[in-house]
Amino acid sequence: MKINTFNLSRNTKPHSDTSAPYTGSVNIDGKEYWLNGYINDSADGSKYFGGYVNPKKPRADADKPPLSPQDAVGDDDIPF
Repeated sequence: MKINTFNLSRNTKPHSDTSAPYTGSVNIDGKEYWLNGYINDSADGSKYFGGYVNPKKPRADADKPPLSPQDAVGDDDIPF
């Protein structure tokens, strides 16, 4: 994603009734954030677009190297 740009589209796979109807992401000065957008009604009856911005957190396993076949099998000290 280019710096200082965003994308926002209709949420076609909401996880619950309270899921945002619009989702996307934004890159601000090289940092990425999630966007959750809602269409709201103002006190005078006009509609406006509002929402939340949350920092993207790296996955806990994103920087771990993949397991080698020996590591995936388990402990060699088990006698069976």
